[in-house]
Order: sequence, then structure tokens, then C-alpha cells
Amino acid sequence: MINTCIRIAACGILLLPAFAANGGDGVSVAQSLAATCANCHGTNGRLPAQEAVPALAGRSADWIRQQLAAFRNYARSSTVMQQIVRGYSEEEIDMIADWLARNGD
Repeated sequence: MINTCIRIAACGILLLPAFAANGGDGVSVAQSLAATCANCHGTNGRLPAQEAVPALAGRSADWIRQQLAAFRNYARSSTVMQQIVRGYSEEEIDMIADWLARNGD
């Protein structure tokens, strides 16, 4: 009985990252985080060309990270981005940048 409990616990630990990566509805944590950008930058970072806010689609993950770092450090001005980016950890910023770079095309 104890060996069975240990095996079940070990399997749960090994599968935990898979459950953390995707919610119950199949939406990844990265996709959920990146969805917060849609209010201003459009769904998947796509905006009409005439918008004042830059589209994120087609940008590299490194470019997105650099811009977010500039907002966080007040090296780039904005009306709201300095406050928004401070709400994310470095890991979350990486997830957002990577997801937008992969899915914003």
C-alpha cells in the first residue's frame, strides 16, 4: 500500500508541469497572460495599420522583452505600460513574449 501511494505521488509530481502549462479548457498560462495585451494591441497582437498603439504580431520575442524592460525601467514612456509591466514577473514576461512571437503571426 505504501509503495502504491509513493508511485501515485511520484506520477503526480511528474505530471504537475503539464497541468500547470494548460488550464482545464486547453488554454495555456502563456496564452492567458498574452490575452491581457489584446485590449490595446489587438487579438494575438494584430491591429489595423492606422492604430496609434503598436501591433505586436510579427515582432520577435527578444524585441517584445526589450520593450517591456524599457517600460519597466522607465526608459520608454507610456501612459499605462510602466504600471502594467510591473505586475508581471520575469518568467511571465518571457511567457508573454514567446507566445506572442509564436502566435501573433
